[in-house]
Amino acid sequence: MIGFFNSSTRMRSQVGIISRHFA
Repeated sequence: MIGFFNSSTRMRSQVGIISRHFA
């Protein structure tokens, strides 16, 4: 479960960075 949560957090972080870059 922790691994899945970590993966989700990383994905969210990457998505946020991409969104910021485009924004």
